[in-house]
Amino acid sequence: MRDASENIKANMIFLRKKSGLTQAQVANYLDVDPDMVSKFENGSTPTSAEIVEKLSALYSCSLECSRKSIEEESIFLLLDGVYKNREDLQAIASVNRIAMNLGEMKNLLDEAGRNQDLR
Repeated sequence: MRDASENIKANMIFLRKKSGLTQAQVANYLDVDPDMVSKFENGSTPTSAEIVEKLSALYSCSLECSRKSIEEESIFLLLDGVYKNREDLQAIASVNRIAMNLGEMKNLLDEAGRNQDLR
């Protein structure tokens, strides 16, 4: 079984390709040199928590989870790389953060309701 860092590395590549983005586009969104994205993806440079958080928002899923989980939970708003510039990607990431937060809030409310029923 792969550890979280291996999942992150593999999922960075999978999600970028699934979204139709180039390494240069992702680098522009992250505000890093394009070579850094390659180094993150091949594991030669560790990925910071900030980068993981930004990519999780962009792709609307946790990078630490398994590929199966990603395919089940991801929204993939980046259809065929239609969105090219940094501002588009930042807007998509913001919308995805809202969607992920709403999903988490729903889970918490559902859990609270189940706990209330048990009383």
